[in-house]
Amino acid sequence: MKNNTAPAGDTCNETTATLGDEWGTVTGLAAKFGCHPNTIRNWIHTGKLSATRFGPRMIRVRESDLQALLQPYENGQAGQWAREGL
Repeated sequence: MKNNTAPAGDTCNETTATLGDEWGTVTGLAAKFGCHPNTIRNWIHTGKLSATRFGPRMIRVRESDLQALLQPYENGQAGQWAREGL
């Protein structure tokens, strides 16, 4: 029989994390997805990306949240700087 209790010191709970959801560091995820760590920090600061603080200096981001934010435009959608009528 499996023990379903979280290990001591684990601050994740079932409402914020699901099985298979990978947590990563800001620098690790930036390297994996090819962007600068400050870009991820700015998205956290502006509220575009959620993050969880596990200690005074330990910030973790769900990889699935970052992937959702990095989805490219589809079907020719124009960005906010696109000029109409071209």
